[in-house]
Amino acid sequence: MTASGFSTALGTFTGQNYGANQWGRIQKGFFITIGIAGCIGLISTLLFVFAGEHIFGLFINNSENDVAKMGIVYLMILGFSQIFMSIEITATGAFNGIGRAVPPAVVG
Repeated sequence: MTASGFSTALGTFTGQNYGANQWGRIQKGFFITIGIAGCIGLISTLLFVFAGEHIFGLFINNSENDVAKMGIVYLMILGFSQIFMSIEITATGAFNGIGRAVPPAVVG
């Protein structure tokens, strides 16, 4: 969800600066936004990989061990993709802002 918000903001920012032919601002805003989204993705990755058991424990009681084990494995798999997914979703906004919607549609 956070990456989608950054994507929307970056798309608007990029579109405005693209119209004003401010490529330096687009580049600076892109890398700052990607950096922030990457940090949030890294935090999500670390939480899902190393604290998945505690996160799942909030929703599943101890009597459902098989479900909890599968959920922990799922969070580990999901965790490794979070940082990349955050960057990909955020970068989609920059492409949409300059009117190039095809590359993110093919990739994502």
